[in-house]
Amino acid sequence: MDDSATGSWNLVKTADGFYKLQSVKNPSLYLTGASAGAQLTLQNALTDGSQDWELVQ
Repeated sequence: MDDSATGSWNLVKTADGFYKLQSVKNPSLYLTGASAGAQLTLQNALTDGSQDWELVQ
């Protein structure tokens, strides 16, 4: 598991235009935010929107 502060990520574009951040070291895990302000975790793929990220500048 890649849970270091400097972990590496693959950007996986979703059908609705968001991105999932997939762990390079363990591709079955994705960066997950369960709710606003919650600590981020690594979880298996979910479809509840908690792994969908919008990239902004």
